[in-house]
Amino acid sequence: MTTLASPTPSPLVPAPTVPNWPVVLADDFDDAESGFDGSSSDQGQLSYQGSQYIIGVVPENQVVWSTRSGYVTDFAVEVAVESDGGVGFGGIIFRNQGEGQGGPRAYVFAVTPGGEYSLMKLGQAAEMILGWRGSNHVRTGADTNRLRVVCVGATLTLYVNGQYLDSVRDVTFVEGEVGMIAGTRVGDTHALFRFDNLRVYADSPLVPPTPTATSPAAPTSTRVPAVPTPTRGPIEFDPIIFAERLTPELDPDPPRTSFSYGVNRVYAVWACRGMYPGLEIVHTWCLEGGACQSGTLIRKEADERGREYVILNGPDGGPLPRGNYRLELYVGAQLLQSESFTIQ
Repeated sequence: MTTLASPTPSPLVPAPTVPNWPVVLADDFDDAESGFDGSSSDQGQLSYQGSQYIIGVVPENQVVWSTRSGYVTDFAVEVAVESDGGVGFGGIIFRNQGEGQGGPRAYVFAVTPGGEYSLMKLGQAAEMILGWRGSNHVRTGADTNRLRVVCVGATLTLYVNGQYLDSVRDVTFVEGEVGMIAGTRVGDTHALFRFDNLRVYADSPLVPPTPTATSPAAPTSTRVPAVPTPTRGPIEFDPIIFAERLTPELDPDPPRTSFSYGVNRVYAVWACRGMYPGLEIVHTWCLEGGACQSGTLIRKEADERGREYVILNGPDGGPLPRGNYRLELYVGAQLLQSESFTIQ
């Protein structure tokens, strides 16, 4: 069962300025084919009902979620959340990078029918970034709450019903999918939450169109990642190509090895072979004479061949520092590809 660690908040005040981004995704859940999952299991349900999206959770201390296909980096997401007035929590899952061994790898901003809110980080274990706390701005019982999260670089800002709650900094997840989540705490027998009027605002569309990372089944200690079979061929990566943006087909637009100062993100894309779902690719970015940062990309698509990409973002959404950068891609302990670029 997933358990939650002790709170480790690092709040920032006052509320950051909210960027004026256009809408890149709007869903009122009138169309059951809009892109979210519809399924059920002995641990919960995901369904479209009466122009709302329903998430139900049955056992205690579990989560059920659904995300919309497509990664986004800096963005705002908001949704209306309504409970059955009972127990559990419901809210927004964001910067979801797919399932690991313990469930989704993402942040979660959620509220309870009792008027509490929290910010969690899910991975192999669940960590409370902001532990459960009450707020007069969170409506109680079966009343609807409108949640909003604004992500700019490492700064995550939370709002409810138009009111600022908290801001924190966390660098674990810099991009990912967005969606909805509901869960139960220890002692809860069930939870039911309804969602409506989902909106995502960003300065670029959700890319790329990938299979939805959803699960009607909550993470358990028995879940294990996919592993290669003996019949699979070797894993191979083509040379890395850098760009300021990618097309929906993951073509660099345009490819570059040198960028002018002022760019706040760089995409890296490469063709690959011998891939399989669950394959973990470790990517490490290093600035010459400066710091390095690493992350893990988990392959979701079933195709053996295809393309993958990662993004390097500037600090706090600002420009990347000048200098020479190097990206290295590893599977296990093996370095499969590396390439460099310059910001002048």
